Amino acid sequence: MRALALLMTLILPFVAECRAAIAPNKAPEFKDITAWLNSEPLLMENLKGRVVLIDFWSYSCINCLRTLPYLNRWYSTYKNKGFVIVGVHSPEFQFEHSKENVLFAIKRYGIHYPVAMDNHFTTWRSYSNRFWPTKYLIDQEGRIRFRHIGEGGYLEMENAIRKLLDLAPLKETQATPKRKKTTPEIYLGSRRADNYSNTTVLKPNAISLYKGTLPLQDDDVALVGLWRVAPDSVTSAGTNCRILVSCLASKVHMVLTGASPDPITVWVDGKPLSDKHYTQDMDAEGQLFMDDDRKYDLADFHGEMKRRTLIIKIPAGISAYTFTFGQ
Repeated sequence: MRALALLMTLILPFVAECRAAIAPNKAPEFKDITAWLNSEPLLMENLKGRVVLIDFWSYSCINCLRTLPYLNRWYSTYKNKGFVIVGVHSPEFQFEHSKENVLFAIKRYGIHYPVAMDNHFTTWRSYSNRFWPTKYLIDQEGRIRFRHIGEGGYLEMENAIRKLLDLAPLKETQATPKRKKTTPEIYLGSRRADNYSNTTVLKPNAISLYKGTLPLQDDDVALVGLWRVAPDSVTSAGTNCRILVSCLASKVHMVLTGASPDPITVWVDGKPLSDKHYTQDMDAEGQLFMDDDRKYDLADFHGEMKRRTLIIKIPAGISAYTFTFGQ
């Protein structure tokens, strides 16, 4: 889960199940919206008579992206029954302020409902929101009736929607699998640099030579080569720059920006990534070429949860923001 601070990673098991039917309060108005996408400007006042789901998200947030298939399905199923979703895009990183980047993400993930770019976090603050993603369900009178933080709780949210639409509840057809423990999100910039090994002492706002070494402690990262360190990212400044990471996961993702004619490559436990573990972001040789500022999939071990050490070779000019991990 993402939050304004590392607090979210500390309370991950709680947040993944944090949902509540809350005392009805009037939903705040959309305020200081930078741009409306997929829609003309909307007002909560004009949405009365409909059931409204507000989703606070950012397009590089892996937890937000995992919820999108559910949101897309709900919108398709109920949009003609008096239901609307408004995705409030509140950016965590500077590159997420770009309208072009958000438009690309909307197209990439098949989002057809209205999206409000909340670049100044004014609407976020109006809701006293703290986490990505958080969903607020609002009734036909404009009152907040239900809130859910993080992933999960999809049947409960859909039945809350159906109740407000005066539809019969759905029954759970099978037990929801519990999420296995994975390495928490790892931030790479100096502002939240809590996972670096003792061999990597960051020097903010300067290009420095780093000599990270193996082995790593569990969930640690290290830099090797020339890197420029900024508050939210590290940028490769040489020809043989690497990031080392020890992680427990089946899927490994990374938020990256920048451009280079050279590929990003991945090694696992001292060997090149096997072709059976390539991702949709790689070519037939396992090379990853940047095409946008976004989340990239680095490895897919197809459900095999195991601790591994990855070496990510990153060409000059590419900035890395976070690692995220999945089952």
